[in-house]
Amino acid sequence: MSVFLALVKNDLGVAKNRKKHNSFWRKLYMALALVCGVVLYTVLLFYENVTPDFIRIAPTFLIFAYFASTLGLVKREWQGNTVGWWLSLPYSRRLLLGAKLTAGFIRLLQGTVTVLVISVLLWLEGMILRPDIWNHYSMPETFMEMGRMYAVMLSVSPLMMIFGMLIFTVRYSRFSPATPLCWIMYSLSVSFLFSTFFSTTFNMYSRSIWKFAIPGLSLNMTYVLGIMATLIIAFLLFLLAEFILEKHVEV
Repeated sequence: MSVFLALVKNDLGVAKNRKKHNSFWRKLYMALALVCGVVLYTVLLFYENVTPDFIRIAPTFLIFAYFASTLGLVKREWQGNTVGWWLSLPYSRRLLLGAKLTAGFIRLLQGTVTVLVISVLLWLEGMILRPDIWNHYSMPETFMEMGRMYAVMLSVSPLMMIFGMLIFTVRYSRFSPATPLCWIMYSLSVSFLFSTFFSTTFNMYSRSIWKFAIPGLSLNMTYVLGIMATLIIAFLLFLLAEFILEKHVEV
């Protein structure tokens, strides 16, 4: 097994013997949250006339899950008092952060599939319980729109994941006073993503920041430019996190 794959495996927790007690309670709380969510959704179907637009916006909440996927991986090193061991490994900081980024991406893929399956089940429930409303919506068109949104979310996920790594790296470095600035940058990035990809998704006549800057820009070009911008920013932030971890982190 290569060094990189071994690091990814460790970050995923495959090689760790987790306590069954904690695992049981975590699964129990997740099951309770799922049951409560289904009950609330069913009630809203009957009393609030929920439409498939509710299902279409489901991928937007993954922005915050993507951010947390790597923040937790980096945070664990300090909270578990393993940061000294982690940084003493004879590998480059780029390899260490790259392994966490890969592990975070694998975890978010699992979460994305889960959200997609739940969305399909909620759609079927809506079709069964409220056919008077839901039959007026095209199922193929809605799922094509959802598929496009999931593809966009996966494309911009590196930016959110790297922000998660960067914020916690900065917090435990000589630049810790700049942590609030990182949170502000993260908030601005979320606003950028919503303006670029979601204001134009649900309302074709709304104008995102790209259409203000470039009048007449098509929806597809808005997506292309937005994804390119997020990937470039993500790469630069990754280099910044690597530099801070190499030179300025306090163990």
